[in-house]
Amino acid sequence: MPRESFYPDTGEPHIHLHRGGATFTDIGHSHRTLVNGSLVYRGVIREVIAELETRGDARSRQIASYIQSNLA
Repeated sequence: MPRESFYPDTGEPHIHLHRGGATFTDIGHSHRTLVNGSLVYRGVIREVIAELETRGDARSRQIASYIQSNLA
């Protein structure tokens, strides 16, 4: 995992990748931990993916695809 980066960028929503894991930041700057160290929060990941897929916009689909491919 990279030292610190954002996917796809710093706009919201995005994934914050950091040394401790990965956090989803939604519109309104609410945060949900997806990965913390070696712990993968699969329930949270499923919820975030489901929410992103219901939005239907390209950015949300892109983030959902990234989570499925890299974090789930």
